[in-house]
Formats: sequence, C-alpha cells, structure tokens
Amino acid sequence: MIPLISVLMPVYNTESFISQAIESILNQSFSDFELIIVDDGSTDNSLAIAKQYESLDSRIKIYSQTNQGISKTRNYLVSLASSEYLAWMDSDDVSMPLRLGKQYDYFQNHEDLVAIGTKSLMVDEQDLPICVWESPLEHEEIDRWHIDGGGGAIIFPSAMMRKQAVQNLGGFDVNLTGAEDLSLFLMLAEVGKLENMNELLLHYRQHIKSISHTDKDKILRDKQVVVDGARKRRGINAQRLSFDSKPIRIVDTFTKWGWWALKARNISTSRKYARKAILLQPFNFHVWKLFVCSLRGY
Repeated sequence: MIPLISVLMPVYNTESFISQAIESILNQSFSDFELIIVDDGSTDNSLAIAKQYESLDSRIKIYSQTNQGISKTRNYLVSLASSEYLAWMDSDDVSMPLRLGKQYDYFQNHEDLVAIGTKSLMVDEQDLPICVWESPLEHEEIDRWHIDGGGGAIIFPSAMMRKQAVQNLGGFDVNLTGAEDLSLFLMLAEVGKLENMNELLLHYRQHIKSISHTDKDKILRDKQVVVDGARKRRGINAQRLSFDSKPIRIVDTFTKWGWWALKARNISTSRKYARKAILLQPFNFHVWKLFVCSLRGY
C-alpha cells in the first residue's frame, strides 16, 4: 500500500535533536505515512541514532550519502517519495501531533492548493520559546512577501506540498545557497495556491551556527537572482532588493532573540539572551538596555 504522505527529513549533524524530531513524526495522530531520512554525510552520530528508529518502525526508510548540500539532498528525498503529498521536516524541529492530519485534510478540500505551511513557534537549542512566527495566511500576501525577497512567509519545514507540482518545476535549484526555498515557492505560486494554516503546528529550532550566519553574502546574491527571474517570468518590473550588507554578528542575533522573546512575554528566554549578549559585548549600550528591560519584564 502506498502511504498517503511522504515525510521527508534531510539530516546533517543534528545528533542532539534528531530523536526528538523523529519521535514527533512517529507520534502524529495521522499514521498513514512513510518517513524518509537522508543523512547528508553527517560526521556526528546522527545516522546511527536514526538507524535505531528504523529498526523499530517499518514506516522509516533511511539512506546515507557523502555530503551533497541541502538542495541535492532535498531533490533526492523527492525522488524517493512514493506519496502524492510531501511533508517537509527538519531534523532539529518538532512537529505537533495534529500537524500531518490537519494539513492532509486541508488539501482534500482545496484542489488548487500546491503548498501549505503553518504557524511556528521559534525555540532555541534548549527548547526555550522565543516567539511565534506570524506568517501571512493567504496566497496573495505570501507571494507578495516572496517576490519582494522576504523569507519566512512559509516556514519551510512546516510545509506540505503536492509532489507532482514540485517535480514538474524541476525541484530545487542546486546552484542556490539559502534561496532555494524561495525559488521553489515563487515557482509554485505560478502554478497554484500557497497558504498557511492559522494553527501552531511546528516548533522551529534556531541555531547560532545556521547557514544564514555563515554564508550571508552568497544568500543575498542568490535571493536577487531568484527574484529577478520570477519578475521576468511574470512580466513585472525588476526591483533591486534592499539588503543589509553588514556581517551578522552573534551578539546582534542574541539581542534580536532577546527582544523578540520579551515582546512575546517569554521573559526567561529574553533574560537568557540579554546575559549572553552582555558577555560578548559588556560595553554595548543596546545589550544593557535589553538586559534592563528583560529584568523589568517589559
């Protein structure tokens, strides 16, 4: 029997989180799925941990390869999927128990839909809540966000897609870094509808060593290429995207998370990142301002 959903999980060096990610899929209320995991040349124990679960649940299928990068790995995952619907899942995130069922049911009532995401709670490496990421819900606003070069209109690991639509578009562009998701969403919007469910169905892990910190310049250049291509396909005017070219500093990220957490009333998380920022830059006025505000709770 072909499962109704293929859950696709690329893995690279997430030994601290992969068990939680896999278990969040196995604990779904919707059970008719396959979980396909591709380890992209991890140098830690991620693959060994995943294989322990493969021996316990026949729905899990694990493959490994030398490091190919995220786009090639995602394309490989799509090629392995047997289902009509692809549910993306990162190996450091957590899906809420109702996620797959709610997204599948939504697809059954929306024939023009090609991809749907959900609200996501941003959490740190210790599972402390930062804030809920409030994504736009309707197609027009999501696509407008994307065509202006914005990220996060659909949190990618919260997305479920129609496999045929992804394959018809050629999948992910392997020449892109960090903008491959944006490219696919822009193309999908040209053949069907994109939406977000107004329900919090994913915990979205934030890492200080994420690709957005380590390869910012390439990401920004690729975003411009992707947006230029989409605007040309649609016959609309080119637009030079406005980017902050300054390097992303760890202290700036800690400070940002601290303010986001404070605004969301996650006070302990805010205080945590205020302290971390102070340790990095003890003479920075802005991090002390965050610290004082986090102590006050507003």
